[in-house]
Amino acid sequence: MVALVVRRELVGAARQLAASAARRLAVGERLFTKIRIWKLR
Repeated sequence: MVALVVRRELVGAARQLAASAARRLAVGERLFTKIRIWKLR
């Protein structure tokens, strides 16, 4: 029973981390493309 709860908590934390990492990656990618376009001009 306790293991199940702990596993659920871990899965939730991992999912949250993955979501935040994906968001950060998307923001970084957008910034990178903006800088590249700015440098090309």
